[in-house]
Amino acid sequence: MLSACLDWRKEFKPYKITHDDVANAMKQFTITPAGRCCKGRPILVMTVGVPNACEVDERVKQLVYLLEEVGLRCHEGITWIIDFSELGKHPRDARSSETRKTTMKILQDYYPELLGALLLYRTPWYVRLLYNAVRPFIDKRTRKKVFSLGHDENLLLQCVSRDQIPESLGGTFRTDASKPLWE
Repeated sequence: MLSACLDWRKEFKPYKITHDDVANAMKQFTITPAGRCCKGRPILVMTVGVPNACEVDERVKQLVYLLEEVGLRCHEGITWIIDFSELGKHPRDARSSETRKTTMKILQDYYPELLGALLLYRTPWYVRLLYNAVRPFIDKRTRKKVFSLGHDENLLLQCVSRDQIPESLGGTFRTDASKPLWE
């Protein structure tokens, strides 16, 4: 696995990706950096279902850039907030499936221990149902890091203070896509 990771890094060159390389993708606000969770980990917010004009390779490059930025700052992990509030409100983008498959492979194969917590927020009933169906098949260590919050803002606020949550989720943290992360 280490050999495959090194080969991938040599080919993909994640360490060479700059903010300018992903500036267009950052402006789409599908994945945005926020503040820090109560445990001090940086927060990334992914809003599922938001229209994204970028091609698959741009989307993947953005994710890798964000993961590398976290790694460069020697953080123990990331708190992901997956916001489902836009799911089903916009036409389905065929590129999303390919992006999801590619990013899942990258996360599992090359950044396996970067997940600190995964907060599923504003989930529709069918996502909660699907999660409960697949939950037994998820690795026990990973399962302990996944929290289905439903639409309960109080549960979110137990993990992240309001001033660290982006405005899109009801917080006061302002995200500026034109700046490199966590400046």
